[in-house]
Amino acid sequence: MKGVCLWVFLYPEPIGKNDKDKTECLQNSKLDTVAKAFELEEQKTDLTPKEWVEAMLLDSDALDSVVEHCTQDVKVLRELFPTLSPFVVNVHK
Repeated sequence: MKGVCLWVFLYPEPIGKNDKDKTECLQNSKLDTVAKAFELEEQKTDLTPKEWVEAMLLDSDALDSVVEHCTQDVKVLRELFPTLSPFVVNVHK
């Protein structure tokens, strides 16, 4: 399976004499991949398939893990969005 190539401008100014734009090609556009590429302070958390199933069965601890996981996604997006927003063409409200 081929990865999606997401071009991101990591540095506003050239680093070396041959670097007009410093870009990095990511393997995919998953939030985890992008957060790691930008070396964000906030990073995604992992949930196992078992935890998801237990949450669907209303296990209290598993539900807490899902809430923590989703909250962490929001924190990552909150940190990432100001960097990527100049490249966003359309934001639906």
